[in-house]
This record gives sequence, C-alpha cells and structure tokens, in this order.
Amino acid sequence: MSSRKGRSSPMTAAFAADTSPLPTTGPVQLGYYNETFNATDGFVNDQEITHDAANGRDMTDPGPALERAAGGLTVPMDLASLTFFLEMLCGPPSSIVEDIGVTPARQTRTFVSGTDTQRLAAFSLPVADDKFKVIQNAFLNTIGFSVSKQDGYRTMDVGMLVPGVSLLGAAPTFVGAGSPVSYTQRKVAGNIGTFSIGGVVVADLIDGNFSFSNQGELLDLADGSDKSLGQESGDTLIRSDLTMRIKRGIAQNDILDNFQGATGAFFPAEYSFPIDANASLLVTMPNCKGERRMPTIGSAQRQTFSAPIQAFQDGGTPAATFTLVNQVQP
Repeated sequence: MSSRKGRSSPMTAAFAADTSPLPTTGPVQLGYYNETFNATDGFVNDQEITHDAANGRDMTDPGPALERAAGGLTVPMDLASLTFFLEMLCGPPSSIVEDIGVTPARQTRTFVSGTDTQRLAAFSLPVADDKFKVIQNAFLNTIGFSVSKQDGYRTMDVGMLVPGVSLLGAAPTFVGAGSPVSYTQRKVAGNIGTFSIGGVVVADLIDGNFSFSNQGELLDLADGSDKSLGQESGDTLIRSDLTMRIKRGIAQNDILDNFQGATGAFFPAEYSFPIDANASLLVTMPNCKGERRMPTIGSAQRQTFSAPIQAFQDGGTPAATFTLVNQVQP
C-alpha cells in the first residue's frame, strides 16, 4: 500500500474568535508548499530517591512534560495568501477602496503595522484517513520573502506561535461550515521586484530578503496546564538585507547619502511587486535607516552595493504599510 501523498492534503484555514479555540465560520482553502507544524508532549525522568525503587530510581513514574508546539508554512505570494496572512500579521485592513470603474472590478486593501489587532487563525490538514492535523489560535509572528530574481513564483515563509497542535479523528467544525471558499490564485512572478527611495527606483536588485517580525512570545503561565496560554506581541521589527547594482546619476547619490548608519536621517523606501494591471503589492516604509557601507568596485560593470535596512515605528506613523490591489474576491 502506498503512503499518503502531500497532494491529497489541502489546507483549510479560518480566522478565530478570541473566545473560541476553533472558528465555526468563514473557512477558506489556501495553497501551500510545505508546513512544519509539530508538537512534542513527552515525559521527563523523575529522579526521586525512594526506599522501594530499584537502583534508587522509580522509572515507572516519569514526570509529565510541557507540550511544545511550533511551526509555520511556505506559501505562494499570491493574492489569496497575501489577503489572508497580511490580516493575520497586521489585523483587519485600515481601509478597503473598491474601484468598480474597471473590468474586472478591483479592491485596494491597506494594512498597517503596529496596531496590536493581529488576527488569530486555525488551520486543518488531512494527514491520514480520518486523521486531521489541527492548529488552533495560531499567531503569525514572522513573515519573510526573497527579493532576488528567481525561477518560478515568489514564496513567503510564514512563522507562527501556536499554543498546541492536535491530531483529531474528524474534521474540525470550521471545515464543515459550508464549502470552503477557494480564491483564484494570481501569483507574483519570481523575476519581478523593485526597490525605491522616495518613490524613485535607485537600484536593480541582485540578492536579498525582506523580514517582518512581531517579536511575539508564548505565554507560559503557571496555570496548571501543560500548554501555553496564548501569545503576546512585542515591538515590530522590519529588516532587509540587500545586494544591488546602483543605477547611474542621481541614484548613486541617493544610495550613498541615505545609508549613513545611526547618525543618518530617516528616508522612505519601498518595495513594489506588480502582478498585472489589476493586481500588485506595495510595501511602503516611511522611516528607514541603512547601515553605512561602501560600494565595491571589482569590474567595469556598475557598482555593487550591499547593506541592511531597518524600518522604524515613529509615533503614529507605522513602520510599514502594505497596499494590496487585487480583483474583487467572492
């Protein structure tokens, strides 16, 4: 008998209410490349010395261990995944603007960082006949993606804090709450992406990555449970490490003038990922600082420049704003 194939394990997801570990409405089906959700619930050897234990140890009474759950997903950077996971990351959109004057009709969703309104979610994956891996009250802690040119489509690595992972003998209630919505996948090609300073493209990207972290942590309170009680988010950390070829002219000065380390002034930076005329993702970071680095000269080609960039929360100004333009979904 052959083993179960991953292609027969579609993922169903839904946002969770804070008062319920499992959602009951609104399931969606999302594509993914791999998942790493796991939980360990073992035991510890009890080293008590007693009068009736062989060799001074009672190995028939091991001590209970705390359940440790963790994991994440690699998902396509497509409109369905972006809509769902940006809401997990930042909370509900700060605005939704519909443009019905174009065909197909499209929406512009704006997500902002630092709002403390992140959405918890639950996920279900069939792993065997009548066996479902269920992740409850997942908190999206990190999201990252490459900005370099690559084959295929762009993907996102999504890291989560999870209080527990269960193996159930039946699909959870939210999977059966009507037919899960399956959105049309429209993916970002791996060869598209620009980096701008002040709205001007200053360099061609060679290699690099973008990472966003809520710097959350699990709440391990002494409440008598072997599981974590929940999660709390920390300060937002947004960082990029880029290698690029600097464009000629004013772009050279923009790079060298702005990447001045702690003493340099804040500067606005952007990533843009167009999909087509009706779909795109724009990441705007209004308050950035770049580490002071020097361009390297090793050939007759354009100068290569490598440096980390960090975005900062400045009072009421978010560290990052994600603007997602997509076709109106059902």
